[in-house]
Amino acid sequence: MKIRNCLGLKLLIGIVIMQIVFAAGISYIVAFMLRRSNMQRYEDIGISVTSALASAVDLNGDKVSSYIENISDDEDIRDRVDAYYEEIQEGLNRYRKEFGVTSIYIAKPEENEDGAGGIVYIWDASDEIDYYNIGRWSPCSPGGFQWSMERMNGEAEHGLHTFDDEVYGEVATAASPIYNSDGDAVALVYANFSIEVINETVRNAIVMIIIAIATVTGISSVILYFYIKGNVVTPLKRLTSATSDLTNNLDSDQIYISNIHTGDEIEELSRSFEKMDAELRDYIRQNMQITADKQKISTELQMAASIQEDQLPRNFPAFPDKKEFDIYASMDPAKAVGGDFYDFFLVDDDHLALVMADVSGKGVPAALFMMISKILIKNRIQAGDSPAQALDRVNKQLLVNNDTKHFVTVWLAVIEISTGKGVAANAGHEHPVIKRADGKYELVVYRHSPPLASIDIAVFKQHEFELHPGDSLFVYTDGLPEANNRSGEFFGTDRMLDVLNSHISNDPKEVLENMTSKVNEFIEGADQFDDLTMLNIQYYGPDGKKNNK
Repeated sequence: MKIRNCLGLKLLIGIVIMQIVFAAGISYIVAFMLRRSNMQRYEDIGISVTSALASAVDLNGDKVSSYIENISDDEDIRDRVDAYYEEIQEGLNRYRKEFGVTSIYIAKPEENEDGAGGIVYIWDASDEIDYYNIGRWSPCSPGGFQWSMERMNGEAEHGLHTFDDEVYGEVATAASPIYNSDGDAVALVYANFSIEVINETVRNAIVMIIIAIATVTGISSVILYFYIKGNVVTPLKRLTSATSDLTNNLDSDQIYISNIHTGDEIEELSRSFEKMDAELRDYIRQNMQITADKQKISTELQMAASIQEDQLPRNFPAFPDKKEFDIYASMDPAKAVGGDFYDFFLVDDDHLALVMADVSGKGVPAALFMMISKILIKNRIQAGDSPAQALDRVNKQLLVNNDTKHFVTVWLAVIEISTGKGVAANAGHEHPVIKRADGKYELVVYRHSPPLASIDIAVFKQHEFELHPGDSLFVYTDGLPEANNRSGEFFGTDRMLDVLNSHISNDPKEVLENMTSKVNEFIEGADQFDDLTMLNIQYYGPDGKKNNK
């Protein structure tokens, strides 16, 4: 629940922060502009008031100086006051009240005996006329005194100058010079405005603005909050809940229906979620069906592999009653079922047939073609055909309705057990390997006939050979020399002969197991590319194995 409430809380906090930042920003801008506007207004008032008063007094500039000249300590200042002085004093008071000026006075900037800068008052507007201000010297800040002297000399522009006053605090001052009949400045008319009053005005305005902004933004924020909550937060919560339901009920047929109608991207997201939900469930159903089909296919492949293995001779020793020879064969398919096959069977009591074959392609189609080929070859040999005749007739049979265009390479031999004489035919297959009793394994190379089911006008030739006591015959499919390692290097016939000759044995099973081990070492765990099928026969002759160890 905390997670589901988190978005709404964040939204509320975000709106409050936005409101505060907005109010602060607006307040700062308004304060800056309002203070600037007020300073400009007071500057205009100060210039107008001081200029007007200076012009009025300027006509009697010679008299202005007389009010502060030669004042003695024991003199009653009121004796210097006349009707003109009172007239000007009343005018100053009137201007101060009318224009809201903090203070208006006429004074002369002057240094005292110690060299400190200040002003000598001549007039000073107040609620009560204070004649005792005539001639009073008041200190100024260095900046204020410097500015006053520059105004007297006409060097400073007519405008506001801010400084700290002992009585009124920080003030903004405007001043205009009064000239005598000789054109010399004799005094300045000062108009002071309290910066605190200006700031207070600005603060009051800002407070009102903040209240107005807070009220408006508060109401709008509440409306915005509930709008966003209803159109964003609540729909997202529903989508989150739907996501949880989806992950917990993937095996059900209940498809999510949002019923979200916000008319924006949220609704589009909801529609996309509905589509994803339907497609995901459909995909899961399909995947389950595919898995079931794969399991069924796997089961069928296992059955096919089992049937294929059952078609190959697998009981060893194969002919325990026959002392003249020993035989062993093996097949390791690259897939569940392979296309290679071997066969050996007694044609009669004195003749042994050997078959080593390789069907093009892999998998079930090749395996079916293999089984047909194996049966046809065996039937022809058992019917009394020679190897060449058998291959010729089987070739014609396999070409009928061969829509898959499979073909099969075959090495076929029939050996007279009592004498070791044999006849062999090779239909595009690998060269056999023979080892004489006192020699090494060597390839028996001769011209091949075409593979079965490859051409209908093929001519199949056969040749005679003879095994003597102690000889060994090794036949195989191309999966042996063409086995390759991770570097793409082939095992090859040279390496095959080296393995055979490095571990010569009279036990056919040991010969094949040693070859399989060496091939596995060579490929270094690489995937088996082709079926690996081998057959080895050790011929002992009529006297049997004991005399040929």
